[in-house]
Amino acid sequence: RTAEADAAMPQGAKAVATRLLATELATPRWAGWTVQATAYPAFTDVPADRWTAHHGAHSRRIGWAVGPAWVVQGAATAAWLFASFGTLSVLHAVAALGGVLLTVGWAVPVHARLGSGFTAQLQSSLLRANAWRSVVFTAAALLATVGAA
Repeated sequence: RTAEADAAMPQGAKAVATRLLATELATPRWAGWTVQATAYPAFTDVPADRWTAHHGAHSRRIGWAVGPAWVVQGAATAAWLFASFGTLSVLHAVAALGGVLLTVGWAVPVHARLGSGFTAQLQSSLLRANAWRSVVFTAAALLATVGAA
């Protein structure tokens, strides 16, 4: 944010934007790295006869972690764009949208194929998708940090 943008922003909007950015930072953004290091590698430990049930349970449960985080991220992103439109808020929005697009365009289709059966090739693709998604969401969080400063 610039001093000019801060001065032009109504006090209430500034407070809301700052709180939403702080909330954005507190969301489970870092969960992507946890999944990368623990959940997805552990897929290899699931016996073939338990795979479908395991993956189905994972897929149903993960939405409860991801869904609220995306709602908060979307609200924080929109609030920042409306309260203080500028380079940082636009870059943040692009990074946040990039993470969503990587998820919908890459990770979700791989998960759909994994629902039919585990292969090392699909797991590798999922790990790559999640790594890129985690990098992009981390970039969004770092931009939010700079923007909230």
